[in-house]
Amino acid sequence: MSFLVFAADKIKAVKGKWRISENNLLIFAFFGPFGALFAMKVAHHKTHKKKFLLVYLFLLIHLAVMFLYLTGNF
Repeated sequence: MSFLVFAADKIKAVKGKWRISENNLLIFAFFGPFGALFAMKVAHHKTHKKKFLLVYLFLLIHLAVMFLYLTGNF
C-alpha cells in the first residue's frame, strides 16, 4: 500500500497536481517501510528530503521486530 501511495504522489508531482502530504507519506512509511523504500528507489521520489531518512529507521524497526518474533524473543 505504501508503494502505491508514494508512486501516486510521484505521478501527481510530475503532473503538477495536488499532492499527498509528507506527514501522510511518513505514516504510510511507518506501517509499510518496505514498499515506501522501494518506491523511493524506483521512482526517485523524496530521496533528497532529510525527513524521509526516517523510512530507513522504520525499516530497521520492522526488521528488528520480525527477527525477535521469529526467534521467539518477542
